[in-house]
Amino acid sequence: MYEIMKNIPALKTCPFCKGPGLILKSSIMPGYPENNQYQAGCFNKDCKIQPRTRKWDDIYRTADKAINNAAENWNYRKD
Repeated sequence: MYEIMKNIPALKTCPFCKGPGLILKSSIMPGYPENNQYQAGCFNKDCKIQPRTRKWDDIYRTADKAINNAAENWNYRKD
């Protein structure tokens, strides 16, 4: 199960399709809703590349820190 995050840090657009950058939240293990992972990327189904960052979990860091790590990782590129 996954969820597109709302109220996230500003993300750059996809460098390939110019679609919005989004952060996806998904459960690490079913039955443990308090442990999630966050991944920034292009989730546009029409984008042929669909670049994504690595997944950042909230097991050893707060959810806000994991979300910020994913956002920084996505935005760390030249336009």
